Amino acid sequence: MLSIPKHIENSGIVGAPISYEWKTSHQVVLMDKVPKNMEKVIHGLSCKATFSLVLGIGEWLLWRLKGLSKYLQVYYYVEALWASTVDERYLKEEELPTPKDRKDDPIYGALYGLESELFNVTTNALLNHPERAKTAAGLVTFVRYTLPNTEAFDVWLQETIRRLADKFPYDRDNPEGVIVPRSFMNPDVDLDENSIPRLLDEQLSLIQYEQNPFLASPAELKVSGFSGEPYRYSP
Repeated sequence: MLSIPKHIENSGIVGAPISYEWKTSHQVVLMDKVPKNMEKVIHGLSCKATFSLVLGIGEWLLWRLKGLSKYLQVYYYVEALWASTVDERYLKEEELPTPKDRKDDPIYGALYGLESELFNVTTNALLNHPERAKTAAGLVTFVRYTLPNTEAFDVWLQETIRRLADKFPYDRDNPEGVIVPRSFMNPDVDLDENSIPRLLDEQLSLIQYEQNPFLASPAELKVSGFSGEPYRYSP
């Protein structure tokens, strides 16, 4: 399973006591609160940069609630989505049902909602949907609502978008852009495009696919036409 990124671990939010209210309706209400300035700047990112950014945003909620629930499916889902940034065939299951109970619980409800919204937001990024930037900006509002302190998140988000916009801007001739590794969500990591193959290889090699219901096994990948070494990357 994924490990906590240093910038989130150092923020002091991991496992913090719950200070927000939650009802099922919060998911829709929060996603509809789209900061227009945020939507505009995300619109200027490539599709693959948007995909990685929304996973990086989602991880703030994921780790903020670490240790407060026994619900692990969403952690596996985020890990699988990171694998799918390299090759879509890694993602065997695009989504799995979330439990029907505890949807009004501030911990479980927020995690169920995150899992659901990540499916929508990453799909929009993948397809370059007209609402790609809008739904990504809505996710910012969703995640921000759950944090005990937003200062570290806000600084990280502003700096990360600035860095991504500089290196991976939207190009009408190539809207998809290049793969953006998970490591590039760490502000201390230089956005050196020459390091991308090495970082993607490290990203894949750490995955334990046997435990993850969303991920394809090497045998299943071969059946799907995968020709390289599974869970390793070579350009």
